[in-house]
Amino acid sequence: AKLGANFGGLSGPAIKPIAIYKVFQTYQSIKDKNIPIIGIGGIENADDIIEFILAGAHAVQIGTSTMIYKTTFAKIISDIKKKLINFNEIKINNLVGNVVLNNGL
Repeated sequence: AKLGANFGGLSGPAIKPIAIYKVFQTYQSIKDKNIPIIGIGGIENADDIIEFILAGAHAVQIGTSTMIYKTTFAKIISDIKKKLINFNEIKINNLVGNVVLNNGL
């Protein structure tokens, strides 16, 4: 039997650290060009979305979590509003690329 892509894929929480880093790298290289970045990979909740936005994503895609939990979107919408209040922001777009790196590592 043939495998579709020859090897299995990586998705869900396992891919998230790699995906965030790639969003960060991409944002750093094109931030002056006004090109939107869509973050995907391992996004399950509002905290994950904020991480991707801070790394440079202008939008996100949520996959695996929505297949497992049917309340994913309702919970994220509710929680994102609370997160924005914590950041003292009205618009999530104001957080794009505002990551603070931990240079102590």
